[in-house]
Amino acid sequence: MADKTTKQPRTRGRMKIGRVRIGFNVLVQVVLILFLMAMVNSFAFKHYARWDFSRDQKYALSGKTKRFLDTLKNKMRITVFFSPNTPITADVQNLLTEYQYAGKGKIDVEHIDPERNLSRAKELFDKYKVVTDESLLVLDYDGRNKTVKASEMADVDQSGMAFGEGPRVTAFKGEQAITSAMIDLVEGKKKTLGYVTGHKEPPLSEGTSPISVLKTFIENENIKF
Repeated sequence: MADKTTKQPRTRGRMKIGRVRIGFNVLVQVVLILFLMAMVNSFAFKHYARWDFSRDQKYALSGKTKRFLDTLKNKMRITVFFSPNTPITADVQNLLTEYQYAGKGKIDVEHIDPERNLSRAKELFDKYKVVTDESLLVLDYDGRNKTVKASEMADVDQSGMAFGEGPRVTAFKGEQAITSAMIDLVEGKKKTLGYVTGHKEPPLSEGTSPISVLKTFIENENIKF
């Protein structure tokens, strides 16, 4: 009887010690996990970067655009007058998010659906003297403003509409159009490059000719051609 009585306290003591060890190990693991999470959050805060995971990275801004945004001395306001039915609405929204991030607080964006917010749309249409029904952006900087139409930001194939298909975006050129307009607005003027015709030069209207390709490139560099 004495042996059994002696063994019971020892067994209980061992079980108690085991539970304490398990509890201590769990506590250590929890503290370690919290520490690692804090380290990850701290690193992410100090070294935060945005990544464009779209298939062709069409929302990733070029170095030229980022350098220009770094030179802005004042805030630029962008008012977006796009209806959800416009084929490039989502593209424009995603692209402007990148502008806001790269602008480091100097790009303010307001999205307005003219079909739903008629009073606000009319107020700003009157302010900026907008006279078109086409979806567009209005850039406002230091009291000056400039519009960028949806047709300037994308090439859209509408040939399938006759067969009940929706318009198809063949090329999204949002960054070129927006950055060019920004530079024009901030600098207040455009450089001009002339093209003389009358000596059998190819016309500018030919969409696939070398001169038309050159014209597009020059205009994207904010030079009037």
